Amino acid sequence: MNVHARPVDGAARKPVSIDRSIDSNGRALTIDAARGCAMLLVCFSHFGITYFAPVGALTHAYFVMYMALPATAMFIMLSGLTLGFLRQSSAERFNPQRLKFVDRGLFLLLPAHFIILAAHYWVGLSIGPDTHWLFITDAIGVCLVLGPFLVAGASGGARVAIGVALITFSWCLYFGWSPVAHYAQLCKAILVGEWSKGAVFAIVPWLGAFLIATAIGEQFALRSREDRLRFLGGTAASCLLVGAIAHLISHGQSGLLSRVLSAGQKYPPSPAHIVASFGVGLAMLAVLEIASELRVARGALLTAAVLGRSSLFVFILQYYVYYVAFFLLKLPMSELWPLYYSGSIVLMYVAARMWELKRGNVYFTVGLKSRAFARVPIFQR
Repeated sequence: MNVHARPVDGAARKPVSIDRSIDSNGRALTIDAARGCAMLLVCFSHFGITYFAPVGALTHAYFVMYMALPATAMFIMLSGLTLGFLRQSSAERFNPQRLKFVDRGLFLLLPAHFIILAAHYWVGLSIGPDTHWLFITDAIGVCLVLGPFLVAGASGGARVAIGVALITFSWCLYFGWSPVAHYAQLCKAILVGEWSKGAVFAIVPWLGAFLIATAIGEQFALRSREDRLRFLGGTAASCLLVGAIAHLISHGQSGLLSRVLSAGQKYPPSPAHIVASFGVGLAMLAVLEIASELRVARGALLTAAVLGRSSLFVFILQYYVYYVAFFLLKLPMSELWPLYYSGSIVLMYVAARMWELKRGNVYFTVGLKSRAFARVPIFQR
């Protein structure tokens, strides 16, 4: 995004307000910080699963789970918003960058999937046989492979329509398709979700949510800081209101309608869950936009942004911290549990900072960024 206006020759120079939500590298600092905050929610959720649940502190475990419920949809929203933001703010560089997004998406689907799966070994054993794992990184991987071409080829309004259609279609398929063959059951689980041991983040509804978020990202990039705050605040309030009304209505319903309208329906994600979680994410982004102008909050913003810029590294690492170390240690219940959680966050922050200093994100690749692939026509248009 070009944040420094250049005056026309001969024209009076006007004061140029500096947008402090854009850092020295042209990155949207508030988006990075929002990703970092979402990562803290993910860590809180997984801490609760592996610390409270094993010792029978189910009240604590459920409290943590509900507090962190929006985290997954927030990650999808921020991933789509980032893509839309880049499409609008760096239009001339977006098409050549599509190869980078596809490369990262394939990394999430291939190496990252198996690295994360390895961390679930002991948790899977405790759950029992027939445990299925399809991670949110797999859904984001598909979004990053397909999203850049849909963003380049369709308007924001068209992408919102496609996103809504995909979410609607996924729920119709979820309730209307009852496959018998094992391969067909597997296809249904991957595409639209299922009830299962483990966790399955279905591809189709999350792709729909991602496409909607790309349109939000474009609008975010188009606006000045003041308009951006009004846009974020208004959209967040609308999403939270719709999600709350839908959730209240769901209590008097049963079957399909109850699940579609429930903001707590995550596997697969209901429309109400997506809308309400988007509202939480956009409200958080609005708060961070305000914080970016407050000197007293600048340090916290920069700290969260470190986690956000290394979010994939931290996402993988936290599985080994919680699903391996915490799960195997089986620490006793203690009133000092906030120190355990805080200590794990400090550990991961230090690791993320070192990872960033070493430019570790360059290793998250399957090699598509080579010159040979860059010459493929589809990545040049």
